[in-house]
Amino acid sequence: MKSRRRSFLCVFLLCGGVVLPAANLRAQLAITEVMPHAWTNEAGHRFPDFWELTNFGTNEVDLEGYKFTDLNTIINARSDAFHGLVIQPHESIIFSRENLAFYTNESQFREWWGADRLVGVRIVVVPATDPARPNADPFPGLGPANDALQLWDGSNNYVDSVVWANASDGYTFTYSPVTGEFPVTSSEGTCHQASVATATGRDIGSPGRHCDPLPLWFDLEPTNTVADGGTSVTLSSAAYGFPRPRFQWYFNGEKIPHGTNGLLPVANVTPVEAGSYYVVITNGLNVVTSRVAELMVNTSDRPCELISGLSDLTVTTNEQPTFRVVTRGYPLCAYQWYFNGSPLAGQTGSSLQVGPVTFADTGDYSVVASNRFATCTASAKLTVTRKPELYITEIMAWPARPYADWWELTNYDTNAVRLLGYRFVDKGMTFYRAVEITNSLMIAPGESIIFCDGITAEEFRQWWGAEHLPPGLQVFTYEKFGLADTTDALRLWNATTTLEHVFIHDVGYDGGVSNVTFRFQPTFWTEQEESVVGQNGTFCAANGDTIGSPGYTTNPPPRITAIRRVGNDTIIRWRAPAGISCTLEARDTLAQGPWVSVGSFVADCTIMTVTNSAAGRQRFYRLVHGP
Repeated sequence: MKSRRRSFLCVFLLCGGVVLPAANLRAQLAITEVMPHAWTNEAGHRFPDFWELTNFGTNEVDLEGYKFTDLNTIINARSDAFHGLVIQPHESIIFSRENLAFYTNESQFREWWGADRLVGVRIVVVPATDPARPNADPFPGLGPANDALQLWDGSNNYVDSVVWANASDGYTFTYSPVTGEFPVTSSEGTCHQASVATATGRDIGSPGRHCDPLPLWFDLEPTNTVADGGTSVTLSSAAYGFPRPRFQWYFNGEKIPHGTNGLLPVANVTPVEAGSYYVVITNGLNVVTSRVAELMVNTSDRPCELISGLSDLTVTTNEQPTFRVVTRGYPLCAYQWYFNGSPLAGQTGSSLQVGPVTFADTGDYSVVASNRFATCTASAKLTVTRKPELYITEIMAWPARPYADWWELTNYDTNAVRLLGYRFVDKGMTFYRAVEITNSLMIAPGESIIFCDGITAEEFRQWWGAEHLPPGLQVFTYEKFGLADTTDALRLWNATTTLEHVFIHDVGYDGGVSNVTFRFQPTFWTEQEESVVGQNGTFCAANGDTIGSPGYTTNPPPRITAIRRVGNDTIIRWRAPAGISCTLEARDTLAQGPWVSVGSFVADCTIMTVTNSAAGRQRFYRLVHGP
């Protein structure tokens, strides 16, 4: 990195016991918040994309000549937004995109989030087109899926960047107050002081406010490695902090020019590559050096040896499973793969990818690894099964606060399915942001399980009313993405597929209704339908004026949920689908004899309560479905 030659003066910042050149000051700048997709109001207007730049250093930074773009190249980056702009120490500046049809000035941004929250915060409205290039295409907005924001200084040196796969409508992205990782969806109550935008009452973000910088620390440091000559190795490190850490690897004390990532690949190692490796992380505020790791390269004769063998795999049709072995040996081991004892032509590497698989690929796979000193063998069984009949049957995308999004998975199969390792994600349909099920959930035939964003199972039961829900309903809590209340999708993968287009089920919806769930039939292409009270198990939640059918796909039979004796009175609580007629009957013995009607009732959205006077010591009750 170069210092500013115009001044012929070299300025240094003392930080963490290490002297840093002034050029490192740009590392103190960080992108702290991004709004990729604000809420669209009833008039069809959407507030603008915006992003926030924060100076965590103690020096002002002249932004003249800085440039930014989305997931594009520096050739298409914009610089006019930074003309004459200087960012002060500890200041955050908002850069919002002009929308000629709806949003054109700073005052509208302040009205959006509340002027009282933005006192002293500078807001720069970036024109939709570049004045220096009036015939060029408008600057692209920040996309809600698979996009990025990149920032360079006036000398085209990289400053910072952030990427995201999927954004929830109306929520900004920011960084984790624990690790500094980006993206984290904004939520109320954190140190970011996120709040609901005044103008919409829907958008969530914290423009002008952010958490403190975070110290740098290594989560993973390089370790001593022994490799046989000719193999390829990767030295690994992982680090966190904010502003985001930058990596620089060293070999025997000398900087490795290309070693600027957490991983350092070293291909086809020879004794020349043997030596000491370490990595230094910096962010303009702190410097931390990893432990020193020794790479040792063996060129002495060594028999071929199996270090890691094969494991049996069970996959569904159309997947592409991979078998892989790890060996040691010098000269390097040669490989040959076999299927049911017959050699596979051309399969002479340390790994074997099979598929897309059919039932005919079920069988025994083995590999023979050898050099002139030894031969070793590994084998495993591949089982190809049909895809389980699991379907996404309901989605709550627009609940009233403080309640949360949720969705329902139902097993239409005849076998129970273990969900450990299954993954799911919303729009974008990539593994990148998928949530993985990490506990051993089992879903029985005919059972429905609820997956809820950010609230506990107990909070979910309080919301809907435990007596309304099926006994033993499983509720799984996750936190990684939210379901948009406009247009979104949801996809479920099993634990083994490596192909994003090979999924168990996916659904999409267009538009949302506040406090009403969407229902889906168990097919791939059926459009969503709004839940209707009394149909398909739909009822009213105990709290929140919400309508849905968590745990149900059809109307359940009427059932008594509780019986309590108070003096000579018996209080019976029961539920049935709204609109259903039921007769409550009683008798004093279970022996043969008539049941006596206590009364006939029509169920509504609530838990029904009936009081029956009885002088005897015991009484039995039943509900009978009326005509």
